[in-house]
Amino acid sequence: MNILKAWFEAPFRLILLVMGIYKANTARIARLMGHVQARQVFNAAILVTVGLWLVIFVFLGEERRSDLSRAVQEWLPFSGE
Repeated sequence: MNILKAWFEAPFRLILLVMGIYKANTARIARLMGHVQARQVFNAAILVTVGLWLVIFVFLGEERRSDLSRAVQEWLPFSGE
């Protein structure tokens, strides 16, 4: 009977573990984003990353640009395919 109990209990323990990790990480990110400097650094990092990708995209040839666009669309989960 204990084996059966452990067998059915395992998925619920895993769900509780994942929920606990999510809650801790969410609280940690909220605390971090409460600091103005951390938020500015995070936003600057996002802007630099997007800027670099735009520069790469602009300076590629037309054939390589379509390859890059196709690769990004395949990688993104919400690309519509």
